[in-house]
Amino acid sequence: MTKSILKFNIKLNREVGEMLAKKIKKIMVDREMTLTQMVDKIGGTSLQNLSQKLKRDNLNEKELQEIAKALGCELRIEFVDLATGEVL
Repeated sequence: MTKSILKFNIKLNREVGEMLAKKIKKIMVDREMTLTQMVDKIGGTSLQNLSQKLKRDNLNEKELQEIAKALGCELRIEFVDLATGEVL
């Protein structure tokens, strides 16, 4: 049986977007990776485009996956019940 995968883009709200952009930039600094190097690893985007997306906190799930891979990381998106703290 084949598992169906629901693909969706995540429109990040400003607070979450800022958190992710800061996290991405911190990991890049820790790994001594420039934005130019990031663009080279991702491919299919320009330096200006990625820079603007990070500034506007406008990244979709696919872009976040590509960035995570370029950083040597795994992206995890979870739904957590706010009342119980349980990961759903």
